[in-house]
Amino acid sequence: MVSSKISGFTLLELVIVMVIVGGYMLFHSPAHEKYLMRTKRVDAKKALVNLWHEQEVYQQTCGRYAAIIAANTTCVTGSTKESDFTLKASNISPKGYYQLSVVSATATTYTLQAVPMADKQQAKDINCAKLTLDNVGTKQSFNHQNQPTAECWQK
Repeated sequence: MVSSKISGFTLLELVIVMVIVGGYMLFHSPAHEKYLMRTKRVDAKKALVNLWHEQEVYQQTCGRYAAIIAANTTCVTGSTKESDFTLKASNISPKGYYQLSVVSATATTYTLQAVPMADKQQAKDINCAKLTLDNVGTKQSFNHQNQPTAECWQK
């Protein structure tokens, strides 16, 4: 009697391979990467709003807005040097995706900025390469060519 053995893949093995490939495609698709970048922008938004609040408290105390984010708060009344007006805060967003800075500050106005950290994947977010927030609450965003974009502050 001749025995013939049929070789091949079982249905279960094919299903397992399809699940693995499908999972890989899901988490490495451009749409998923775009979604991740959008969710990480929340880190910048929260950090800017927190700094906005801190600037308002600083202005009530010092009579002007801080020009620099630093390790210590300084407020030298009557000085005109920016280095005499520093706000104690981190210049890195809470989750570390963004670098924070004060772009400009006077006694009555300021603009805060968040840009993606160069060594993080968020740096690929070229449509939202810079988010800003000023003293009156104006929210702006710019792409990698410094042109205004509308999508970055949206939900």
